[in-house]
Amino acid sequence: MKITRYFEKALYEDIIPDAASGRIFTNVTYDIGFNTTIIEDGVETKYFEIENQPTLIINNVELFNNTLGEYLKLASSFRDDQTYESLDIKEKTIIALLWANATSEDFKNPIPFMRKFINFYKDQSFNKFDEYTTIGYSDMLDCNIEIKRTMEKAFFETPYSMNVRLSSDYDGNSQLYFDLPLVRYGIDGAKGYIYAIQQGKKTQPTGDDDYNVALAKFQKRINRALYKVNDGFKEVTDGTDNIANPDNLTGITPSTLLASTIMMGLFNREDISNIVIPCYLPIRSQEKDVEYRMKAMFLSYHEREAAKLKFADEKDLLMRNIVDKFIRTFRRLDYHFDNIMINNFPYEIDDNMHISIGDNAICNNELLDQVYTIASTKTKKR
Repeated sequence: MKITRYFEKALYEDIIPDAASGRIFTNVTYDIGFNTTIIEDGVETKYFEIENQPTLIINNVELFNNTLGEYLKLASSFRDDQTYESLDIKEKTIIALLWANATSEDFKNPIPFMRKFINFYKDQSFNKFDEYTTIGYSDMLDCNIEIKRTMEKAFFETPYSMNVRLSSDYDGNSQLYFDLPLVRYGIDGAKGYIYAIQQGKKTQPTGDDDYNVALAKFQKRINRALYKVNDGFKEVTDGTDNIANPDNLTGITPSTLLASTIMMGLFNREDISNIVIPCYLPIRSQEKDVEYRMKAMFLSYHEREAAKLKFADEKDLLMRNIVDKFIRTFRRLDYHFDNIMINNFPYEIDDNMHISIGDNAICNNELLDQVYTIASTKTKKR
């Protein structure tokens, strides 16, 4: 799809120069900025203002424009969850948020990146789960497992997330729920992508006191039962903080481990065996910069300079912890399942972690084995 002359003009005279300055004017609360190098007929045109920003490489302007136009049309019609001041701001926001989801490698190879996200929008693998659906009963948790594919708001990493909750009958007319973290995922052909595993909205108490008491008891019981994911997990200590030390895997939140296990089972159900985990998105890490600038407004010049250095160290530590925790979740799956194998860690072949899912799962943890089997095969509701 070709972009209009108006949008092409806005792209190269407005959006790309603004990105080089460090901020595209959008509805996004954090800065989205990147440099750009355009190579056309052997001539380079550079929009470069700020160091340490990722650089978008455009080798084929026409193909880039057409692919971006296809993405823009698809993303614009996908949802309308945001009030924009104008069509211009809407298009800028959609384009800016696309690059917020890019790894450093994606900036160097924008065409495959845009095609991947186009396919994320088009994918209908889990469309039969657009309402909460029970996929099976866990006797170890004594509850049903329900999943729902949810259309995400524009500001998140992927068009869809998989929501998972545990349910139990209350009075024949209503249910008690325990919400697991949601998984923000994408599917591009035979590849599945996981961009985030985050706690979403939790089921809240109602005005019914009896129901609220039952809900609290149910959620407390599930919280205790989830620690069964640690049964049989062997702690190995080598006296170091080496990330390869299995002892570092003990801190994985049980609900996160259960949600990621279910997602892997769902991928297997759809015959998706190649899983890609983008662990670091450079532009999204800039969200913390807004917090620093707000604090710096009330400091003197010398205080700002000192705070800037301290903030940079704190931000680096925070991002390392976030990325390390994300990686450890999948290392823990690799530990428990013979059929889930980490093939490459980030930066070994590219920016991502690469995982393969085989058939005939053998798991050394009974609860994880049960929920994986439920997710990967059709089971009956109790």
